[in-house]
Amino acid sequence: MIRFVPIPTPDLGAEHPYQYIDGSRRHWEPFLGKISRRSKDSVDVLLNKIYAGTLQLGLVWNDEKKKACAVLGFQYRKEGDELTCEIVHLTGRGFKEWGHLLPQLHTYLKEHVHCASVKTYCRRGLERFLEGSGYKKTHVIMEHRL
Repeated sequence: MIRFVPIPTPDLGAEHPYQYIDGSRRHWEPFLGKISRRSKDSVDVLLNKIYAGTLQLGLVWNDEKKKACAVLGFQYRKEGDELTCEIVHLTGRGFKEWGHLLPQLHTYLKEHVHCASVKTYCRRGLERFLEGSGYKKTHVIMEHRL
């Protein structure tokens, strides 16, 4: 079975604020190199964001293989009175096998984080899939390297 597993952000008031991050690190850390290459943030910068709680991770977990097949990174921001989740990182393998887990992600974000919407920046291949999953295109980001 493949399922979505969110990694809670640090609870800085707790006795062990990083227990979930540290306890799952061996599963998500191997993906940071690829995220770093795509995002242009160094692995150290990504780690700082994770431990500061400004970047939350979620695993796509394969129970049979007992390993993560993908990692998602989220950031949250207020838009008026509503909280929005932005999927800023998505890396791994087999999206066609686990893309159906988006409703699990949506349920988590709505019920546990109290988000009103989800946004993502994606490449064209993922764009086609997301449009079939209820997402709609609201903006197009174009880049020109200097």
